[in-house]
Amino acid sequence: DDDDLADYRRAIQHGGETLVVHVRWQAGLLPLKEWEAEVVDYLIDAVNEDGYLEDWDEACAHFRETFGLTPIHLEKVLKKVQDFDPPGVAARDLGECLHIQLQQMDASEAGHGLALVLVDKHLPLLARRDYPALRRATGHDEASLRVALALIQRLQPHPGRPYAAHESTYIEPDVFVTKHQGKW
Repeated sequence: DDDDLADYRRAIQHGGETLVVHVRWQAGLLPLKEWEAEVVDYLIDAVNEDGYLEDWDEACAHFRETFGLTPIHLEKVLKKVQDFDPPGVAARDLGECLHIQLQQMDASEAGHGLALVLVDKHLPLLARRDYPALRRATGHDEASLRVALALIQRLQPHPGRPYAAHESTYIEPDVFVTKHQGKW
């Protein structure tokens, strides 16, 4: 019936806030100069569904021509956006995304320093899971490496995904079999 269909549609739709809306709300809380607000808006629009910033070079060229801003000015504004929730939003690549998330964690957490080194300097080895090479490159033992890797595995490589609209796919049976008066 219509009520069941409406309930079904509500259940399969992701009704949460989008990433862009969430980040814009946070940007609205910052006291920004006019040019900074325009840069923030542009950067937020350039964030994809996964939470990554696209076309950084294009943004730099646009604002150099429009306002005469240097990449250093843009980096300062970008850092403000990257401090927003979810951690890692507006990163330009995976390494920067993981670095931002680690920077926002408690530095006294076990394995934090080594995790930063792994993400910043040894991401290709980490991606290949070349643990012997990581031990040689960092000079750390297997136990320390394991603690740092566990910390990295807790990070979200796609910070925008929890905000992405999606539809759950449920299998609907063709036939329902019920027991009625002791018979199927």
